Amino acid sequence: MVNAGIYLAEDCVTTLTTVLRLAGEQLCLLPPNRICLDRPRVSASVMEEARCAINEPEIQQMFANLLASSMDTERAQYAHPAYVGTIKQLDSDEARILKYMQSHNGKAPTIKLIKSSGSILGGNRSGMKITEVYENVNLVCQDSGCLYPDNENTYFENLKRLGIISSASGTSFVKGGEHQRIYESSKVQKLKDINPHLDKCEYEKTMYTLTGFGHGLMKACLSV
Repeated sequence: MVNAGIYLAEDCVTTLTTVLRLAGEQLCLLPPNRICLDRPRVSASVMEEARCAINEPEIQQMFANLLASSMDTERAQYAHPAYVGTIKQLDSDEARILKYMQSHNGKAPTIKLIKSSGSILGGNRSGMKITEVYENVNLVCQDSGCLYPDNENTYFENLKRLGIISSASGTSFVKGGEHQRIYESSKVQKLKDINPHLDKCEYEKTMYTLTGFGHGLMKACLSV
């Protein structure tokens, strides 16, 4: 137990050293008059929390970017203190998702899959049919290279809980045909195979989009 504690302490020191090095590499590229300490609370909080991001290079990079932002006169305005606690609550795969969304104008395509029976059940003359709806079906974890795509629901619920993303209707996406690609994927086929008596399938175009808070987070922690 003592040895384990020593190794953990060493890992924390190594992790913090990595974050400081990554931030330093950014600051070294700036002219001296742009380096400041206008956000000392942010800088100090980063150094306190970043040491726990052991073996999580994506989270380390976000902390490093935030630290560099807090010490840059042109980016310090984006370095909100809340972002330290937000990064602390992110999984590495969630950081990958955010990086993917940032590269796609802050959006990620999803679909609302609607399955229904093609005819009135049991001769019921009321006209009622059984319907199943699957919200926010997407390929984001696959496209962003997540290590544990089966945790998809947890990832997106956490990102929504933190106020970083929200669900929206619409077709405004950077690439045409992305919604159709989701509908034609093996992931949707597996959903179609559930309760095959619901033989009528259609979909609505939806998406995840970064909130205002999320865009601010990206400016401070992912944009370099």
